Amino acid sequence: MTAPTLVVISPHSAATPGLPNRPASLISAFVESRAFADVVVVNRQRPASFVRSARGGRAIVAGGLVATFRRTPSRIRLVEHPWPFGVLERRFLRGFLGAEAARAGGGVVVWVADPKSITAVAPAPTGRPSWRVVVDVYDAWDRSPLVRGDRRRRAVTDGYRAAATGADLVFSNTRAMRERLVELGARDVRLLPNACPSIDRPLTAPSDPTGLVYVGRIHERFDAALAMAVARALPDSIITIAGPVEREPAGWSALTACPNIRLLGRLDPPLAWQLISGAAALLVPHVVDDYTRSQDAMKAWDAIAFGTAVISTAIPPADGWPPGIAEVCRDRDTFVAAARRAAAGGLQDGRADRLAFAAENGWGDRAATAIRAIDGFGDVDPDAGRIAR
Repeated sequence: MTAPTLVVISPHSAATPGLPNRPASLISAFVESRAFADVVVVNRQRPASFVRSARGGRAIVAGGLVATFRRTPSRIRLVEHPWPFGVLERRFLRGFLGAEAARAGGGVVVWVADPKSITAVAPAPTGRPSWRVVVDVYDAWDRSPLVRGDRRRRAVTDGYRAAATGADLVFSNTRAMRERLVELGARDVRLLPNACPSIDRPLTAPSDPTGLVYVGRIHERFDAALAMAVARALPDSIITIAGPVEREPAGWSALTACPNIRLLGRLDPPLAWQLISGAAALLVPHVVDDYTRSQDAMKAWDAIAFGTAVISTAIPPADGWPPGIAEVCRDRDTFVAAARRAAAGGLQDGRADRLAFAAENGWGDRAATAIRAIDGFGDVDPDAGRIAR
């Protein structure tokens, strides 16, 4: 039987370097699995960016609208278009997917990772040629302070509704997002958490792990008051904060004035991983609300892959991990106490358990779960993506 073609509609450009993200990690795992005859990534771009990138690709037309495509070194067929979400994107994507479905011997599976694009492809048209729609719902985008403008928020919420009513299969990164899609009427929602990256070098325990670190985007989700409590309780410990400041959270200026706070700004992945691997612990001082409960902090997974301890508020992923893998703190006092133990070396004994957990929860495991579900639609237990130990 001929394998299907996988078309991934992603909000992240496959050609733009940056911190690893969920769609890119899953795409890489899908390519490595060789479960699909072809993997196509479709990105929407701003017109100016599209004009620049078009010089390196070949023009194609779908639905009467132009786009470009080229092969990447990882064998992905990259399709880029400038059509905004809404009527024009729907026209382009339906034309493109119809053409793909007509020529793909094993059919087409559309994996939609951008909620604004779900309404463009779901439900799939009846009859031939057609396609199967799989939606990856991760993070409550409409509750994010970084998604600005009523039109964008409406597009996201419309996308979630379209996923619930028109998708063949829905994956969610957290139980909060799974419950939300079930409430909207989705008939088949599977849990597919984030995962640990593959580490391509030997993992040796740092001889003297030092300092506490935070790595990630900084905006309203970052609890500066909680970080301040740690900084004041541990004046002799350096707390390094790495990541772009997209919107200053309340108390940010006072926090950054502390003498033991070090700011590094955005780091490329190798430098971020180097920082995490040598730390006494990764801090995840996120506010607990509907938005952060919908998220699945990838840097926590990165830390576990290196055996580094994680100290987190009661949010995913740490609050869903087996006991002992992370320090899950329900209040400020327990968070500060965990940070104090980490700075004193008291969390190093759990390194072996963290590495064993990481070995059972890689992106290849997540891709395998997704592929089995796509192949059988209904034959896999909804909790097949559960976290193992």
